[in-house]
Amino acid sequence: MNKTEVIVQNIIPPDEPQGHFSIKISKEATVEDLLKQVYKESNVPVKLNFSLRSNGHNILQERDSLSKHNNVDGSVLHWSREGAGKKRFKCNILCFLAVLSFLSGAAGIVTICVIRLLYLESIMSYAIVFDAGSTHTSMFVYEWDGAKLKGTAVVRQLGETCDAKGRGIGSFESNPSGAGASLMDCLKEAETLIPSDKHSNTPVYLGATADMRLLHLRNPDAAEAILNSVRDTLSVSKFKLINRKTSVKIISGADEGVFSWVTSNFLTNFFNVEMPWVKGPIPSFQNPSAGAIDLGGASAQITFIPEEGTVIPEDYSHTVKLYGEDYNVYSHSFLCYGADQMLNTIHATLIKATNPSISVIEHVCLPKGYIITESSSKIFASPCVSGSVEDKNVTFKGVGNQKECTALLSDTLFNKTSCPYSQCSFNGVYQPTVTGPFFAFSTFYHVSDIMNLTQNSATFGMGEFENATTKMCEKTWSELLEIPITKPENQRNRMNYCTRAQYVRLLLHNNFNFTEEQWSSINFVSKVSGSEVGWTLGFILNESDSYVASKASPKISIVQFGLLMLLFCFFIIAAVGLASATSKAYVSCGFMYMRRSSYDAI
Repeated sequence: MNKTEVIVQNIIPPDEPQGHFSIKISKEATVEDLLKQVYKESNVPVKLNFSLRSNGHNILQERDSLSKHNNVDGSVLHWSREGAGKKRFKCNILCFLAVLSFLSGAAGIVTICVIRLLYLESIMSYAIVFDAGSTHTSMFVYEWDGAKLKGTAVVRQLGETCDAKGRGIGSFESNPSGAGASLMDCLKEAETLIPSDKHSNTPVYLGATADMRLLHLRNPDAAEAILNSVRDTLSVSKFKLINRKTSVKIISGADEGVFSWVTSNFLTNFFNVEMPWVKGPIPSFQNPSAGAIDLGGASAQITFIPEEGTVIPEDYSHTVKLYGEDYNVYSHSFLCYGADQMLNTIHATLIKATNPSISVIEHVCLPKGYIITESSSKIFASPCVSGSVEDKNVTFKGVGNQKECTALLSDTLFNKTSCPYSQCSFNGVYQPTVTGPFFAFSTFYHVSDIMNLTQNSATFGMGEFENATTKMCEKTWSELLEIPITKPENQRNRMNYCTRAQYVRLLLHNNFNFTEEQWSSINFVSKVSGSEVGWTLGFILNESDSYVASKASPKISIVQFGLLMLLFCFFIIAAVGLASATSKAYVSCGFMYMRRSSYDAI
């Protein structure tokens, strides 16, 4: 007999379909076939899910045959929902984990590939430059992307300027070893600004300007001893002294002027490079480039690109290559025409014009009420002063006469009688017509700042400058002492600001030949776009052409990339395993995941 009788007894809650059935079915039938018959006789919708349990409480797998479970005539099975929900849950969670694992692995692989190939991390480079001027030595730290742009770095100043101890290194003539020691505090500050792993590859430079040029003329052995002291200090620092001779040296006046021009035009973005660190608009001009005029303690420089078609004599022509372009500029440095040497020359002139027996000399440029005593030997020790006098102490007594001071400055300092070129500034020095805007910095700025002309704008008219100069020169020494001055350098030169203001006007208007209209195009500045205006930034920009470019590196190293790739591949493999387990779960879940439209025949 091919059929057997099975009794199916429900053990489900009262609100579920009820029934007690005695069903005759083929011995080769499956558990699923039996359930279909139960559904049919109890009028239960196919979509509901139930299971059958044996007397031993085992849940029968739907694909198994009845004979596998030793079902004989009269066997009793229980109709239940127990196990169906667990099976469904098992199938669902496996499927979810498989999908999640696959998506995590695929997304991870795509992400690390994109980061590795497209997102590159810049390798930053650094440099340190000491500007050894006549009144002080300042340290600047610069930073740039090592990849550079058309061979030239795009540099920004890092941190604030650090002023070394004491005055300029030229003041260490009698104690050369002190010059190197004076830089130690600033070097320690540089260590905090530059990442430690970059210290050994960061070049350090010192450029000495006009004060050391004069010392080298007067006492070359002392000048060399001072430079060697600096070299010794820098060579044992944490930074890289590329070459003892060229990394620490006295720079020429022409280089000082040209590098200042480079700085000025870089900061106004004449070279058309992106400077993402600059907040707000970058200063710009309608003219092609900006000129640079610098007034230091011992020299003055003027540098600019003349009008198109101007032929510059060879001694005044300088070529600079930056960002793949060549620029031909006019530049000249006037040694001995810095603010301090100018005063020294005036003092020497007054001494030579006075009877040697007189030790008190009236000084028309000093404020009324001010008295100072100086050694004549110190005054005449400068190479900027010609002649000699008997060594004695001379007392200068200020009388404060602006008109006579202007005449004294003009007659003593500037010779306009001869010019071997088509046009000159003074002393027979060639100079083409000034054109375009200019940056005036160092003493040019300090003089204007102390007269409150730069409070709201870097530019002002020549008439404003002359009025402010007159007010300054009318003040007595006691009145000058009441002016609130915070900068130490300005405090030291309080008695000379009337003289310096007159000198600035004579230099710019009467000798550099800025007309009253052109004066308004001069920008009196200390900083532009967050960087100090001077020669050091231009020096690094020019020097960077010799540096080897550093390629940007991937943000993920090859080792990190390999390990992450293995991890995400593991996720993919795990997804395949889970998918396989899910497939088996589907099989074990049987009809519970099938949607039937009718009761199939048994």
